[in-house]
Amino acid sequence: MIDAITLRHKIHQNPELAFNEFKTQELLIKSITALGYTNILKIAKTGVLVEITNTPNTPYIVFRADIDALNIKEETNCEFKSKNNYMHACGHDVHTAILYDFLIKIKNINFNSNLLIIFQPAEEAESGGKLVAKYLKQNYNIKHAFALHVTDEYPLGYVATKPGILFSSSIEFDIIIKGEEGHIAFSKNKKNAIYYSSLFLTKLFNLLKNTNILAGIGKISGGSARNILPKEVKIEGTLRSHSLGNALKNLENIKKLINSFSLKHKIEIKLQQGVIYPEVFVDNELFKLFKQIIPEDKFILCETKYTAEDFGYYSREFPSLMFWLGTALDNNIYGLHSNKFLPPDGIINKGSNIFIKILKKISLNII
Repeated sequence: MIDAITLRHKIHQNPELAFNEFKTQELLIKSITALGYTNILKIAKTGVLVEITNTPNTPYIVFRADIDALNIKEETNCEFKSKNNYMHACGHDVHTAILYDFLIKIKNINFNSNLLIIFQPAEEAESGGKLVAKYLKQNYNIKHAFALHVTDEYPLGYVATKPGILFSSSIEFDIIIKGEEGHIAFSKNKKNAIYYSSLFLTKLFNLLKNTNILAGIGKISGGSARNILPKEVKIEGTLRSHSLGNALKNLENIKKLINSFSLKHKIEIKLQQGVIYPEVFVDNELFKLFKQIIPEDKFILCETKYTAEDFGYYSREFPSLMFWLGTALDNNIYGLHSNKFLPPDGIINKGSNIFIKILKKISLNII
């Protein structure tokens, strides 16, 4: 049996991307089996579910952690630094260790509640939460679902959440503008994909600037050499909104803009819709109960964030609660998805203790 800190270090050293978390899955199954659990299932290709059924024919309580990493090269100097070109820059290694520590601790608690402990794959890129939520709905009667997310936005050990929409919805999209490839010296009568991309982006930003939506373009790519017109240019972006319906409406407006721009300039433009993340909704009754277990001086009532999280698929189906868990020490604040984001090991125990308090608070069958 390994402890939670050791597990965190192993996972952090060997990060894996969405739906490729095979070694992480193997390590989790081996480690959880060593704790004495027997009903362990593989779900959503590379995920792990631990089923604890104490009272048959009664609902289950879900506790979830995500396990995938990001395509980011780590720039920390910790002794358990990533051994490859990927990184747990969003704290999923910590989420996993917290949930594993929770499994260790409930071995010493007598309770009658049924639990589903979920180590979910592909939160970052492929919305594995959609698959898992669908699986849960089809196979179990779910009473509540809980999850946390670490962040150095808040001091170490502080907790932040709010009733209603905690995280916004998100729609990922790609816009591909087709041009005509050719040497710059002979480009006078060719369709220049870069030129039309610049015109289109101006139109796009003008379209979205007066809406109540956050639109971002994070990547533009195209071309092979400085003196050759590119065959195409790819624009990668995201729409963030407190309402998925509003985001979808604005996506339709972008489609209309693409059609009109394409007709006007006689150029081919394609829109490819990517992963959708529904807003994360915190159940009001669960919020009230949660506040009772967190010391007042450690609780922060936060605003809705434009962060996206596929736990939204759980909160669409089941009464759910998610919360931020602060990790900041001194002034070492880097932010999520930074190549220097590194929560301290001490947060693992704090996180699992909160999960224990949640279990005791919401379970009416504690012995």
